[in-house]
Amino acid sequence: MKIKPIKEVEDRLKKLNVSVNKEKRKKDKFVFFYDKETDCFYITTAMCILSDNIKACFHRLVDEGDLIFVKQNSLMDSRDIDLFGLDDFKEKYPNCCLDIFDKCINKGHINSKTNYYYIRYLMLYKNVPYIEQLMKAGFDSVILSGIRANGSTKHDFKKIFRNGKNIKDITELDNACWRYLLSISGDMFLWSTYKDIIKKHNVSIEQLKKFNKLMWREDAMVAAYYLQETLDLEIDGNNIYTISSITNYLINQQQKHNIQPSRCLNLLVDYIKMCNDLDIEPYTKPENIKKAHDDLIPLYDDYELKNREKTYEKYVQGFSEQKKRLEKYLYEDNELKVIIPDSPSDLIKEGQTQHNCVASYTKGHASQKTNIFFIRKKDNLDKSYITVEFDDINKSIIQAKYKYNESVNEKSDKAFIDKWLKHCLT
Repeated sequence: MKIKPIKEVEDRLKKLNVSVNKEKRKKDKFVFFYDKETDCFYITTAMCILSDNIKACFHRLVDEGDLIFVKQNSLMDSRDIDLFGLDDFKEKYPNCCLDIFDKCINKGHINSKTNYYYIRYLMLYKNVPYIEQLMKAGFDSVILSGIRANGSTKHDFKKIFRNGKNIKDITELDNACWRYLLSISGDMFLWSTYKDIIKKHNVSIEQLKKFNKLMWREDAMVAAYYLQETLDLEIDGNNIYTISSITNYLINQQQKHNIQPSRCLNLLVDYIKMCNDLDIEPYTKPENIKKAHDDLIPLYDDYELKNREKTYEKYVQGFSEQKKRLEKYLYEDNELKVIIPDSPSDLIKEGQTQHNCVASYTKGHASQKTNIFFIRKKDNLDKSYITVEFDDINKSIIQAKYKYNESVNEKSDKAFIDKWLKHCLT
């Protein structure tokens, strides 16, 4: 929002010793300034300060969402930031816990975008005052993970936490519960997922500990995601599973059929969803979930093929919008290439070729509830190779599968996926 800058702020900015970034691809530098008198953040650029045109490009930051445009400026990126007025902010807000935030930044070994994270934290503190209690209670890593994610941190925090006098009120969980969740992970979205599971499905700490003990070899975010998906499954409006019944079933499938827990959850969720779409009454605890799941895929593929025209009509626009939205995540190296499906038929063909149920993700992909990518070998781009479900909020892989739902195990393929995720984070 453009404003006429307060004269004292303008005069102070003019006196700042700033220099323009000399790198060829970055011709300017953002300058953020906290003014204690107005208790506001302001933004301009080094070019404006060095010119006589400060008024034309002087903005007051009303909300942290105003920072988003920083990443969209073609002349610079979020590392090209100078921050002034930090001491004034600490004087105005002596309990802002910047010392704890400093330690968290150092602990996270963050070597870029630091000032960008500081600005987001300071603005978050002004909007969410109970962050002080969270920081002092050990939520520093949770808060930093939220700040590092895209989107509005204030909005995310207000969905997860409540204003309160103590941590129990703020988290809506008893002390033993929130402390246990902190011991699992410092990731805000993982913490939030487990909180939702506990609140919605009345899960006890003992039940959650038993589940997590079984999942200790699994990716924590994937395990929580599939647990939530499984607990939310319904037949005739009634939940099918409790966390105890799920845990016992996972143990059974691992012992009898050597099916790893996270894969078992993945297969179970897909199996129930396919049954619901096909209007078939499912076995809630199939004797062998992999066999039950795989036996259903040909029938589900036929179902999808018969409804192809209807599917196109209903979801083709969603696929088109997804392709534009996800283009920034495209990546390739000398051997492999990431591809975005063009239409629902691409998912159907992928499912038939790979012998998996990716066609059942048509609605989710079209509505942006999930994101499907294909990884193909560059010397044969028409041939299916790896099917990927991607979480664009956390920039993580939910699942990546070869044919017959086999997990990716080739070192070169794992290395490609790691490089792709790093590209997604930039």
